[in-house]
Amino acid sequence: MRLVVTGGRDYRDTARIFEALDDLQARRPISVLIEGEADGLDKRAANWAFRRGVAVEKYPALWKLLGNSAGSRRNQQMIDEGKPDFGLVFPGGTGTADMRRRLVAAGIPFEEVAA
Repeated sequence: MRLVVTGGRDYRDTARIFEALDDLQARRPISVLIEGEADGLDKRAANWAFRRGVAVEKYPALWKLLGNSAGSRRNQQMIDEGKPDFGLVFPGGTGTADMRRRLVAAGIPFEEVAA
């Protein structure tokens, strides 16, 4: 399964991130983790993938090139190019809410992780 993760750049509960990803991995094996290279959740999820031998696709936002639209463009790129089968939505702010809306619009099933 190709999994996209989204959550706040201030979300740093590594134990909870690993627990949620391990739980999902036990139910639906993850072949690729798609993440946006932001501090917080994304980098911790990538660390989980590295430790579990799961491939990672990184989609960093190009803030210097695209300015304020970089985050939303990156979110759409993760859907269009990453082609996730499933999403895992952790607590976050406006960027996370944007990604959640994009998952809904694309018809990609997802689960939300409680804080």
